[in-house]
Amino acid sequence: MLGLITAIPASVRRFDTDADTAARHYGTPPAMLDDLTRRGLPCAGAEGARRYDPFDLSNLALHLGLPSIQRLAMRTWARALQLAASHRIDAATVKVLPIGADSATADPLEVLHVPIAEHARYAEGPVKALLDAWAGYRFFMLPEACRWDVGFIEQHRVCECGGASKRMLQQAHEQGLDARQCFGLLLATPFSTGHYWTEFRIDGEWVAFDPLLLDMLHAACRLDPAAWPAHRSNGAVLHRLCVIDRYDAHGAPVLDRYVDEPYVSQPLVIMDGQALAVSLPTAFGTPRPAGDEAPSPLHAPAGAPSIGA
Repeated sequence: MLGLITAIPASVRRFDTDADTAARHYGTPPAMLDDLTRRGLPCAGAEGARRYDPFDLSNLALHLGLPSIQRLAMRTWARALQLAASHRIDAATVKVLPIGADSATADPLEVLHVPIAEHARYAEGPVKALLDAWAGYRFFMLPEACRWDVGFIEQHRVCECGGASKRMLQQAHEQGLDARQCFGLLLATPFSTGHYWTEFRIDGEWVAFDPLLLDMLHAACRLDPAAWPAHRSNGAVLHRLCVIDRYDAHGAPVLDRYVDEPYVSQPLVIMDGQALAVSLPTAFGTPRPAGDEAPSPLHAPAGAPSIGA
C-alpha cells in the first residue's frame, strides 16, 4: 500500500491534515499513523506537529478497513443498490443546497426528481470481457495532476471514478465498442454525490457499468459479488447530468455546467456563471400499494425544475 502511495509525485501533495483530524475523519489511530510515518508515509513538519496529505489518508483508510467518514458514505451507496434491486424504492428527490444551508428550511437552488426502476442488466461478450479485466485495478483517490493521466493509471493500476471511466472509454474505442463517458449523481441517502461512469450501447440502449465502484463495494462494504458482479449494471442509482465530449489541456473532462471535486470535497454547481459549493441531501420514495392512485410527493409536477437529462 505504501508503495502505491509513494508513487504519487511529491510535488502534487498537499500536507494540510494534522494527526487529530486524521483520527477523526479517516479513523487512523495515532499509534498507527506514527508507525506508517516511520515506514515511509509522506508527511511535513516535526514530530508532534506533522501534517499529512488527505488523499494518502483517504486511501489508507479505505484499503486498511479503517472506520472513516468515507467508508460510512460508501455503505450508503451499497445500501442504495440493494434497495433498488429489491424494488423497495421507486424514486429519489435531491435538493441542491449551498454548503451550510439548513436542509429543512433553506430554499434549494434546484430540486431534482429521479424515478428509480431496477431491471437487472448484465454485459455479455466483449463488453463483459472488458469489464471483468478491471478486476486488476484498485480504487485510489488521486490529486488532479494524476487523476486524469491514463499513463499513470495504466502504470500503477490505481484510479478513481473519473480516471477509470476515461480509461475505460479509451479501451472500449480501441476494441471497436460503442461507449461514452458520463457525469452525474450517484444517488444515495442521506446525500448523493457527483460521480463519473461509462455507458455502453447494448441492443440500442445506453447501459451504465461501473466495475471499479462495484469491486470497491465488494471489498469495503461486503456487497455480495455473486449478486453484483462487475458486469452487472448499477444504472438504477445513477442519474446522468451530461455526456463528456471534450477534455481540457490537462486531460480533465469539460463539463457543460457541473464541476466535480474529489470525493473528499463537495461537488460544485455552476449557477449563473458562479461556482457554488453545494450539498445534495436526498430522500428515497417507496412504492405505493397496488390500487393506491395518490401521486408520490417525489414525482415532479408539470413544469417543476430539474437538473440534467
